[in-house]
Amino acid sequence: MLYEMVRKVKISTYAKENDLHYRTVWNHCKQGLLEYEQLSTGTILIIIRDNNEPKKGKVAIYCRVSSSQNKTNLESQKQRLLDYCSAKGYVVDRVVTEIGSGLNDNRKKLESLLLDNSITKIVVEHKDRFARFGTNYIELLLKKQGRSLEIINNTGGDKEDLMQELQEESYTSKCSFLDLESIKKHLIYKGRRIERGMFKSKKYGTINADINGSLNIMRKAVPKLFSNGIEDVVVRPYSKVKTFL
Repeated sequence: MLYEMVRKVKISTYAKENDLHYRTVWNHCKQGLLEYEQLSTGTILIIIRDNNEPKKGKVAIYCRVSSSQNKTNLESQKQRLLDYCSAKGYVVDRVVTEIGSGLNDNRKKLESLLLDNSITKIVVEHKDRFARFGTNYIELLLKKQGRSLEIINNTGGDKEDLMQELQEESYTSKCSFLDLESIKKHLIYKGRRIERGMFKSKKYGTINADINGSLNIMRKAVPKLFSNGIEDVVVRPYSKVKTFL
């Protein structure tokens, strides 16, 4: 048995619930994309109809590896997902492949996929291919939107890949930003942490250790960001005095 629930909300409420601008919602009304009614007072109400019929949506697969060295694994991961979807009878509408750390919460392709409301099912091979942390919260939000995350294998993922990601992240705190030290493993690093969360560089005094790490993360994301040297930095390095950030 099917039933229908009807809800009427103001444009401002609809815009807030769907993360849209007021003008965008109004344009959708004028274009006939949204059902609405106008009261005698001039107030416009968006009509939202909902029933218990399952949503018809699109399926996407998401594949990720941590570095370009694993491109071969990225292709095989994609093929395994396509084979799985074929066996389940899913028609794959979108294939998303991405290279980046699972610890990175600013992956553009994943962000675009999550914002695409036409995609109602996202299929991944392992939970850690989607994200290292916070996957359960994302699943809850997707469920609230009538969408789902389908994980093929819920057993432990690639531990070696995880260690590589953790090591790569750790280099950002060990390498000296002020010395523009290359962000990788070194036998001897140019700088080091000293007392009270400060980081001492080889040539340019000391800087807050957290700022040193954060600026190195920026260098990893945008390699040419500080190509003109440390003069590009708006944070003034601190000399060895009792100053705390």
